[in-house]
Amino acid sequence: MAQVVLGISFKMESMTEQYEKRWGEGVIDFKDTSLPSLKIGWIADRLPQGPIDLLDYGCGEGKLLKSFARVRPEINFYGIDIQQPKTVSEFQFELKKNETEPLFSSKNFDAIVSVDVLEHVPDIRTCLQHIGRHLKNDGKLYLFVPAEGQFFSFYNFYRLFLGQDLYRKTKDHYKYTRKQILEFIREQYEIEDLNYAYHFFGSLMDATFFAVCAIPKVAKWWWTKNSIYHPNEKKSLPSLALELANSICYWESKILRRSSFGASGLFIKARKKTTL
Repeated sequence: MAQVVLGISFKMESMTEQYEKRWGEGVIDFKDTSLPSLKIGWIADRLPQGPIDLLDYGCGEGKLLKSFARVRPEINFYGIDIQQPKTVSEFQFELKKNETEPLFSSKNFDAIVSVDVLEHVPDIRTCLQHIGRHLKNDGKLYLFVPAEGQFFSFYNFYRLFLGQDLYRKTKDHYKYTRKQILEFIREQYEIEDLNYAYHFFGSLMDATFFAVCAIPKVAKWWWTKNSIYHPNEKKSLPSLALELANSICYWESKILRRSSFGASGLFIKARKKTTL
């Protein structure tokens, strides 16, 4: 079945991939004006000093850990995910099977980071409880969470035409609102810092691109060829366009970081409640 939006035919039944979905392994340049550098920079500015133990909860290929290692070599890095990374030379890795089993023999951490992860989780409350069990009493949690369930959003505009499960198909995201995300976190944590991202241009770019990823050839290019996830690939015109759009969205999020109006992304620094 094909659906047509703005003159583009989306063959939704053709979403079966013949390639691995991996969220990139290239080291992030802190000086870049891109959304990945925005996220890692926000966290780096708030990390405690010294040789701390840091866990990346949902580390993927270890992109964040490898990037932090370039500027904070004194940190002890750990990562967990449901998929084995290709290389783990810069950090200790453990395969995560569920949200209840102990991690690294029940080790507790000074800092836990989780970027672009909670939106993939059907039960955020249980996931946050699992994180809290491995955070020291004075430890800090650093999150970036997309909030793609806002009623007035480009995400809902595309869902109206392409189906409510559009972004579950193209990037495995659940449609949480900002209010829902913050309520889940405040049940178990005290929020110490809150910034916003993905405002007009950021959400427009993200919602549009991943709607277009309903076209199999576009999705395959994203997962295998785009220069942000695959920096060693030759830069094509689409990659250059994506980098330019990232730069625009970077500066928009930087300038409007204190404004929630129209934002579809949350930066959160929190500490767990003593009763957790």
